Amino acid sequence: RAVVNKFRAVVNGIDLLSNNVELTIENKFRAVVNSSGLGDENDLNSYDNTFTLIDADDASDDTQENAISKLFSTYLITGKDATLNQEGRHIIYPGAMLHPIFANFNKTVAPAKLAILAKELEYTTNDIVVNQGEDPDTDTIIVTFNGFAYNETVETVFTNGKPELYFVNENGDEFEVGDTGIFYIKIREPQIDQNVPLSNYALINNDMGRLFVNHYGNHLRKIRTYLDCVEENQDATNGLNFIAHFRYENPNSETIYVLPGVENYISGTAPFEDTNLPFVFLPDQGTFEIPFDASNGNKITWNLSTFDSTHKTSVSSDATAESGKCEAKQTGNTSYSVFPNPVTNTLSIQQIVSESSTVDIYDIYGVSHFNDNFYNNGSDIIEVDVSSFSNGIYYVRITSNKDVSVFNIMKE
Repeated sequence: RAVVNKFRAVVNGIDLLSNNVELTIENKFRAVVNSSGLGDENDLNSYDNTFTLIDADDASDDTQENAISKLFSTYLITGKDATLNQEGRHIIYPGAMLHPIFANFNKTVAPAKLAILAKELEYTTNDIVVNQGEDPDTDTIIVTFNGFAYNETVETVFTNGKPELYFVNENGDEFEVGDTGIFYIKIREPQIDQNVPLSNYALINNDMGRLFVNHYGNHLRKIRTYLDCVEENQDATNGLNFIAHFRYENPNSETIYVLPGVENYISGTAPFEDTNLPFVFLPDQGTFEIPFDASNGNKITWNLSTFDSTHKTSVSSDATAESGKCEAKQTGNTSYSVFPNPVTNTLSIQQIVSESSTVDIYDIYGVSHFNDNFYNNGSDIIEVDVSSFSNGIYYVRITSNKDVSVFNIMKE
């Protein structure tokens, strides 16, 4: 790179390529490299990896008038940006070898194409929630990058000093104000003919954030929380001697999203285990568990705020050692069986009772992956091929006229 800087400072690139410069290895070229002895009779070094870099616009190919006829670098490479297509727009010109022994050979050289791969630039974003009809505030989205090169930064790589964000759903449709559902947060890449620094990077999103858009309007009803029971955790080694079994009921026909934070959190005097609070509230109901220390009268409280019509309403549910015990309340589900769990390829859902019901499978973000029905036959089995599902937790929800049953499964 030092040779490039000094070489370009001494010799105009156009003159060089047009053969308008007297240049010999014995004097002027050695002057560029500070009389280092390159190529003299005492130089025993190999220069297989030595090259000079010039601008692509100064190069020539078969379609240009001024072909390069005389070169004095080991390799001459045009351009420095990542190529924007498969063919590559840079050219390698083999030059004259510097060691005196090469004076004994007649050489024939021809240019070759050079493709420079874009460097991977990884980024992650946080999740955000907005209501239907709102335009997401991109300033609330924190984008973290890993992989900048040559001391480049967000300010130097992206136009206007920051990435341009946009949102797409599972089908690739871009978000418009008024839409609802789940959208992935992405960074808009430059057009292929743009000569901007971002063209030198391939954007990789290893942990894609999401935009959750809730329904909004007078028809909404608040989500209620309940403590089903408290289970003694006699095997606990961390002092968390009870497990609280919480439940929510969502009376709306739409999935509601409430991210953990000021509107969805655990409080109280009891130490408790960090837990993944539910933030996707499917229609009907769902459950989750949290270990906590109920000694000395300690308690924990689940706090949740959701819309009731167009106004936010808060609810809370407490758990203490005096709360109802699970042994007296939990009887298990005797109507359906879901197996195996964990599952790898085929999930079986068996109906034990005779009733009509609907079977849905959702991921933790509330995205539906399967839907089918039982038709009041009894002892039926629905088999679901989950081999193409991503690994993680899924919810199997079975809805009948009498009840709603929810099973958590792990896809491995």
